[in-house]
Amino acid sequence: MPKMKECGPCNWCCYFPTGNGLTKGLNEWCKYVVPGVGCIIYDSRPKCCHYECVWKQDQYLEEEFRPDQCGVMFEIPHNSDTIHGFVDPDRPGAWETKRMRQLITKFIQAGYPVKIRKV
Repeated sequence: MPKMKECGPCNWCCYFPTGNGLTKGLNEWCKYVVPGVGCIIYDSRPKCCHYECVWKQDQYLEEEFRPDQCGVMFEIPHNSDTIHGFVDPDRPGAWETKRMRQLITKFIQAGYPVKIRKV
């Protein structure tokens, strides 16, 4: 059985509008996260923070596609079949690289529409 992926220093789910129920502004960090370090209330975080992006869910996605590495965080919102890709505002072209386009093509070929969101 494959090892569960660890987020490591990636905290992008604490920045992008994931619909996880937290009250925070668009494109701002959750007040409980130290970017690049982690959540300061991780052990007692609310249920809405038990979140896994597509990279963490998919055991076959390489480390290069971890959101903080590639500049795009993919998610499948609850009750949806569309993959949303949130692009790091500091790297607006991150979704246009050759490897990212290959990944997006794989998602589409697997039957998932993809919506790229520049936030």
